[in-house]
Amino acid sequence: MKKLLLLLSLAAAGCTTPTEYIRPGVQTPNAAGIVDQDVRAAVSELTGSLLQSGLLNRTDGGAYVVAIGRVVNDTMQHFDTDILVDQIKEELTATGKVLVTAAYTGASDKPARVDSTLEATRSARGDAEFNQSTVVGPGQLVAASLSLSGRISQRETPTDGGKKQVDYYFQMRVVDQATGLERWSKQTYIGKLTSRRNQTW
Repeated sequence: MKKLLLLLSLAAAGCTTPTEYIRPGVQTPNAAGIVDQDVRAAVSELTGSLLQSGLLNRTDGGAYVVAIGRVVNDTMQHFDTDILVDQIKEELTATGKVLVTAAYTGASDKPARVDSTLEATRSARGDAEFNQSTVVGPGQLVAASLSLSGRISQRETPTDGGKKQVDYYFQMRVVDQATGLERWSKQTYIGKLTSRRNQTW
């Protein structure tokens, strides 16, 4: 009986349709869910669009201070959005046009984005155990002029031949903190065609 079950499971695995990207010329993925190459492709397209928009080009050659807002995971997967955010930060800060503040964040579910030592160092004011000339004084934190936030969405649609189409939408936007106006937005799409048996969570 055990041998029969093993043979049946192997046969089922062998009949599973491999996952394909819908866009031609893209490397065949090894999963129907979001994988590293998907994140890197999305980051490349999103940051490329932002840099090409010219929004981050200051006339004085300085850098914009950017606060990281909430990036919502609206997919069926337990995907850590910090993987996406960290790669975007790496790409943008490498240009010298962006400095990311760690003083505050718009994401209540991502407290790790705020550097807790900022508050700790300021609590030393007036403490006799600290040389007060080395303690950070008030009024030195730099506020953000722009914020970056976004969403990752997923949609699944059954197709012919026992397959399903899985659509992923990576959406990002930049908001001017002085005016509240959305200065830039971009959505990049990654589509996969896979077996209905393949789960994405």
